Amino acid sequence: MLRDLLHEAYGAMQYNRRRTALTMLGMAWGIATVVLLLAYGNGFGRAAANIFANFGTKLMIMVPGRSSMQAGGQKAGAPIRFTLADVDTLTTNIPQITQITPEASKQANIQYETRTFNFSVTGNYSNVISIRALKLAEGRFYNPEDELQHARVAVIGS
Repeated sequence: MLRDLLHEAYGAMQYNRRRTALTMLGMAWGIATVVLLLAYGNGFGRAAANIFANFGTKLMIMVPGRSSMQAGGQKAGAPIRFTLADVDTLTTNIPQITQITPEASKQANIQYETRTFNFSVTGNYSNVISIRALKLAEGRFYNPEDELQHARVAVIGS
């Protein structure tokens, strides 16, 4: 019975060669598409995991915004700004915080010789290198002594 079924299927494939070839091509194309999509999704997942791992683990970011309700004599929508005193308050009152750094960013014009460029400039404490798991291609990162001396140092990166 199985032999008859296979013989009949083979005969039908011989009779309709073009349809058989197109069906096989469609099946191969479908399998290849599924394999490529799975590989693409897996690669994307790994890339996203690497980006987050390089950004820093056990990391919490607080970003100032605007108040949503009226409070403390301020109307709703007033800008909320963090100060260095807020950083100190968080450090002393939350023992789970092992490292903390404030960060300020702004667009600035940077001049080199006769050319001027507009870059995003970010300032933070020297411990940001360990908080964000940063790696330098060459040179050194600024350190606490540079901060105390108000040294004019910078780390240039992308």
